[in-house]
Amino acid sequence: MAKPVEKLELQPKGGGFLETLRSMGPGLVVAFAWLGTGDLVDSSVSGANYGYDLMWVLCLALFCRYFFVNALAKYQLCNRHGDETIFHGFYRVWKGFPIVLGVSAYIMGFVYVSYMIRGAGVALHHLFGQAGNSFLWSLVGVGLAIYVTTRKRQLKALEFIARTACIVIILSFIYAIWNTGINAEAFIEGLSFGIPANNDAFGALLIAVSIIGAVGGSAANLLYPYLMNDKGWKGPRQRKLQIMDLLTGIVAIIVINLAIWIVAAETMYGQGQVIHNEVDLAAMMAQAVGPIGPVLLWITVFFVCFTSYPTFSVGFTKLLMHGVHLSTKRGEKYEKPEQDPRFKWFSIGGLLLVPLIFSMPFAPNLVTLTIVGNSLAVITAPIIILGIIFMTSRKSMMLPDYVNKWWENLILGIVGCIGLWATYSLLIVLIDKLG
Repeated sequence: MAKPVEKLELQPKGGGFLETLRSMGPGLVVAFAWLGTGDLVDSSVSGANYGYDLMWVLCLALFCRYFFVNALAKYQLCNRHGDETIFHGFYRVWKGFPIVLGVSAYIMGFVYVSYMIRGAGVALHHLFGQAGNSFLWSLVGVGLAIYVTTRKRQLKALEFIARTACIVIILSFIYAIWNTGINAEAFIEGLSFGIPANNDAFGALLIAVSIIGAVGGSAANLLYPYLMNDKGWKGPRQRKLQIMDLLTGIVAIIVINLAIWIVAAETMYGQGQVIHNEVDLAAMMAQAVGPIGPVLLWITVFFVCFTSYPTFSVGFTKLLMHGVHLSTKRGEKYEKPEQDPRFKWFSIGGLLLVPLIFSMPFAPNLVTLTIVGNSLAVITAPIIILGIIFMTSRKSMMLPDYVNKWWENLILGIVGCIGLWATYSLLIVLIDKLG
């Protein structure tokens, strides 16, 4: 456990706008780790199969993500005990909390990485003239990920990839929107609450839950505080920079999701078509921008996937090992999760090599794998939110100026209720499918 501190510096770090801009990074890295194929597929399927009718779910999910992650970051920077990670706070709530979260997060990490590795393989397969098969290209993507995650200064490398990906994706879909246009009236109507009638294989409720899982997130939100730690952000003086950094990541997600959604709604939905698999995704882009469309799509898919699963393989293993170290005597041997000799086995073996099973020809297609995987993500959200409300609302755990105000607890409570609703809705969908 971290030692209590009597006084922490409360003044924000200076340096001006350019210095602040250069200092940001974790927000974009984790934004693209969150993005993955989840947002691309969910936004495409939603727009193609339901037009703008589920747009309100995207807004709700982004609302959840910002306040959820911001509360996690606030505890790590502004707790009164000098806890350097969010898991130390969860340990103070209940000694078994870290290992429960670590194991559940690692399982979800496996789910996320499985469809992201497949997505990268499918993208490379199409970009290189469909030479070989997508499984072989998934192997290539995993090899590149292993190289990145075993190099020094890996966060710097991932920040560079994230910034490049941001430019590529936004330009690709802005170009597509330029060609398709926007139905402003339908866009505004899509912000009104309501679940439309099911259209094709992916029911509206399943899509809504999947969006909340992909965009609102759950266990994946725990990665942001660890990336802050890697960046060296400690203490309240980094709080303003952290808020700006997180907002930058959220804005990037907003722009990209809206762009993808609009393109899908204006092409596929307008033509009465739906998206079942990755071939339909390519057809969507071909309608939007012509023959170059599929190429832009596969470049986008590769960037969002490759930006994600190297981060996840390291990040979710940190969550697992840190949870184990805090809740067992194994933590007495190693100061940091990365120092545990089992770390590489779990990060490379468990979260890069084993997930290749889902890139084999017999596995479900990319679209199905992504939607189902993101739906499962909502299950862990409520318990994490309850823990963070408890931690950030107690004067015994937070510095005086940073204890939650009543409205902050209200917002987090609303986020928790949304998580419970999504979990309940998922159970209803699963019971209906099994029945």
